[in-house]
Amino acid sequence: MRPGRAGRGARGARAARAAAAFDGIRLAARFEACCAARELRRPPAGPGPLLPPQSVVAALMGALQRPDYPEAGAGVRACFAFCEPRGAAGLLPGEARLVRLRRDFAGGWVDGDAFRATLEAPPFNALMGCEEWRPCSEMPRFLGGDRAAQAVRVTPRRRLGAARAGGEGGAGQGGQGFSKEAGDVPFTFFLQRIDTGPFSGCWLSSGAAPGDLAGA
Repeated sequence: MRPGRAGRGARGARAARAAAAFDGIRLAARFEACCAARELRRPPAGPGPLLPPQSVVAALMGALQRPDYPEAGAGVRACFAFCEPRGAAGLLPGEARLVRLRRDFAGGWVDGDAFRATLEAPPFNALMGCEEWRPCSEMPRFLGGDRAAQAVRVTPRRRLGAARAGGEGGAGQGGQGFSKEAGDVPFTFFLQRIDTGPFSGCWLSSGAAPGDLAGA
């Protein structure tokens, strides 16, 4: 091959890579614009001592609203990272195998598979891929220096067959579906501040329950 052709081939390959990179940047910009139009804020990458309880709840709900972005199961894994891990004092972020999952006022430690199964079943499936959500109050209710509760109202996504299974405006049998006619659904997140170890100063979720329990 003549040197001139080799040079043209290398330049062509660089131009193709640059065009592909530009397309990726343009697609990302369109996605960010779409998120901004729908008032969807990008959640934090992980827990940190500068995030107050309400920001942790916003991160949890942002991940649950897009449970499979940017890849399948990514939102659920993000939620798992914001939950209180067993043995938090001796773990680094990302090392958790079991996290606390409190439902109502009872619960225990669950692994990633059980965590996802809980979110995909009633009543928590109302959170997964929800149409929209909003906090019930600007500030959480603090239950002492290291515990807090934050209630939110969620508009579940209309699920196929919900109206047929449960009638107009209601959930299906066994709570398998929701319709927008049923209105918003309240949920309360419970949070715990970790005081020792790598998570020191971080607020993490210790569970959730249906209903507005923050003011109870």
